[in-house]
Amino acid sequence: MNNTVDYVTRYNSILKRVAETNPEQSAEVGKVLFDDVKDILESFGNYSTAIYNMEIQVPYIRFRYEPEDQAYHIEQLDQARKSAHDNAMAQAGMLNRWCRDFLGLPPFIDLDENAHRGEWTEVLMEVVRQFVDAGILPKQGDKS
Repeated sequence: MNNTVDYVTRYNSILKRVAETNPEQSAEVGKVLFDDVKDILESFGNYSTAIYNMEIQVPYIRFRYEPEDQAYHIEQLDQARKSAHDNAMAQAGMLNRWCRDFLGLPPFIDLDENAHRGEWTEVLMEVVRQFVDAGILPKQGDKS
């Protein structure tokens, strides 16, 4: 049984609702919201990248550095990952509030802001995967 949420459809619903809310101002409001949604999605992608960097670099660090230096370098990666995670969670919460308070839509992510970090990780990675597959976010390493 596959109960994966279609985040691309939810994203398209947000863009459609913005256009419908106030036709006279929708271009201006839509641009602001589009820019903010773009930043929110980039925060999800940044989190994905931080996880990717940590996965790739930890084995290299263990090979390259002496044991007394490994902890420092791994801690730096972990701090970057945690910061990206916290930012992505905050951005997702903001997007959920916009959906609820301004657009009259259900939350973009059906997850309590106080849910376990692991649950957030799974959901954010799924959002990123779907958006990369749909061409909304670039693939890892793609500069286009």
